Amino acid sequence: MIYHFRFVSALVIHVRRFEKMRFLFCLSLTLFSSSFFCLYAQSLRLNPEAIHQITNFEQLGPHFNQEMIQQLDSLPVGIDEEFQILKDDSGIYLFAGCRMELYRWEENSWKNLYQFQNVGYTCKSRLIIKEGNPFLLGGYGFWNSHTDLIEFDPRLGSWSLASVKAQPANYNSEYLGITEKSAFLLLGFHNNPREDVHQLPENQGYILDFESMAWKHLGFDFEMSLVNPNAAYYIFQDGTLDSQDFLAFNAFESASQNKGLLIFDKNELNFRFFPQELDYNPLEYSPYFMVDGNQVYLQDQKNFAISWNLEDMYAKAKMVGKAAILPMSVTEVNRIKQDYVIISLVSISLIGLVLFPVFKKRIASPTLKRTDERQGKDHIQNENYSKAYSPQESPNLLEILDQNKGKMFTVEELDELFDIHQIPNPENKRVKRSRLIKEINTQAEEKRGYKMINRTRSPEDKRCLLYEIK
Repeated sequence: MIYHFRFVSALVIHVRRFEKMRFLFCLSLTLFSSSFFCLYAQSLRLNPEAIHQITNFEQLGPHFNQEMIQQLDSLPVGIDEEFQILKDDSGIYLFAGCRMELYRWEENSWKNLYQFQNVGYTCKSRLIIKEGNPFLLGGYGFWNSHTDLIEFDPRLGSWSLASVKAQPANYNSEYLGITEKSAFLLLGFHNNPREDVHQLPENQGYILDFESMAWKHLGFDFEMSLVNPNAAYYIFQDGTLDSQDFLAFNAFESASQNKGLLIFDKNELNFRFFPQELDYNPLEYSPYFMVDGNQVYLQDQKNFAISWNLEDMYAKAKMVGKAAILPMSVTEVNRIKQDYVIISLVSISLIGLVLFPVFKKRIASPTLKRTDERQGKDHIQNENYSKAYSPQESPNLLEILDQNKGKMFTVEELDELFDIHQIPNPENKRVKRSRLIKEINTQAEEKRGYKMINRTRSPEDKRCLLYEIK
């Protein structure tokens, strides 16, 4: 321990003045927590096919220079993938999507640290630095999605699978945000053709706790969707921005019909919407995205260098919802609710079977007597009302309907016109109404060549039926 503190003291002396406070902060956290890691890195994402469109390399300095970027032309990368570069105190690392190669900037060139020839497992994976070690999280490979966390071993020049608990199956999402303690995956899809799972959308999300190395479910108290255009917030375009405190992505707000950025605060777990009406998608158009803290550097549709401060945009945005860490998924909660309802119904049925014989003798005689009396009265009333009109009297109804041509009637108004509204039994009333309409239309077709009563939907409320007299 004595040698350890001497070594630390020597390092502090040589740290540059503007870095000293950050270094001491990370150092103190490291001494008191073995699982904590200090995530202070600048990141750069580049579209391999659009590197030639970069017009201002000065905006990328002092973290990434022009020589670093120009040398990317000679490196292999997967189709529809991107270069990811991370810089922190441990060095500058490069990952090319869909490849297993991990590069480090040494002596003015990219040095490949991976010693094997495997490819295809890490499409859409995300490079992160944890405790000075490179990791890849999530991705797509060999026909299925995954949320594997793999760690690079510099001694072996290879990747190894990290041990995590409660890992989601066949799942990944491009809406991925990293903090010092957690990784957030929002929405996304489940995909594994071996298990007949084909791009099944996830309506909630997941969070990986780096301290416990366990996945947990993430729920939202508002609606956003990748597949439903009628959702409160429809994620209609690709592209994400992951800064130190915020994760931002394109969204369409149904209520206001506005496009903009949905910004997720990774510390407070709040969502806010920032309207941004642009005639292009900057999250797809820009050839690069450099993030330093909460400042994002990119190019606009005219290839001019611009910058966004996600913290300022979040402060001006309106609150739309909140995320919550759940003990189980929403699907599992609904399944438990369904099971509870079934168990409750079975329990009530069993209790009824047990108690029914006890009360049967007490309630049977008086109840049956009163029921018979009521049914007798209802039967007499239904018989009387069922004779209100007979098929032979349809011509009289035709004359009545002629007086109401062009009018629209509700079900209740038509019953009053037919003088059957006083029939007490709804089913008898419905049958009588149906027979009268059929008889009237039959008579009208024979004599006039067309039906007089047509059923249609109300233009104001499609759930309501109307009857049109012609």
